[in-house]
Amino acid sequence: MLSVVLLLLGQEKVLNYDILRDGKPIGKAKILVKITQDGGKRTDSKLELTMKNQKVDMHTTMVWAKSGRPTLKVIQFFDSKGSESSRTRIEFRAIDLLVTETVGSKLTKTTKAIPAKAEIRDLPEFWFLRDQPEKGHPYQYLVFNSTSLNWESATSTYIGETEKSVDGKLQKRQTISQTIGSKKNEIRFDENGFPVETSTNDGILIVAKF
Repeated sequence: MLSVVLLLLGQEKVLNYDILRDGKPIGKAKILVKITQDGGKRTDSKLELTMKNQKVDMHTTMVWAKSGRPTLKVIQFFDSKGSESSRTRIEFRAIDLLVTETVGSKLTKTTKAIPAKAEIRDLPEFWFLRDQPEKGHPYQYLVFNSTSLNWESATSTYIGETEKSVDGKLQKRQTISQTIGSKKNEIRFDENGFPVETSTNDGILIVAKF
């Protein structure tokens, strides 16, 4: 199984996606998933969208420790010439976060406290890839919103297993329901633990390209 191989140090996988809104193509994404040397996880994603005649080019890096606790998030936006227009770097420390925002030559640093006794481990990032969640058991935690710079309540629940025909062959899909703030997602994973389809309550559909 590829999920077992990935747990060997330095293993990684690249996934490509089409992004649709209300059934119409609006962009594409490319994500590299890697198991880090300490047993944690890192993702590097490139997102290209065209919405309301505006193009968005965003790169995001996320790093989690083996425990599931996030350690770093970096979001970069690029202009039409490919130059970085802004960057947000979030460092998850013992009791707080250090948020560094760079827009042009302006740099702003902000410290945000981690709520006392809060669960901030993002264990669903390891579901099916490494860990098997309990069906129907909601996992509740907090997620830091890099836009509003506020904590949001999140709940992820393993719904169950289904089968889907892909190129004439039935393939297993594991489905979770996820709510982060006001956003609701349904995410389907392949048998190796990689997300292959995500649908949201605002009409977005992200589908893996095979």
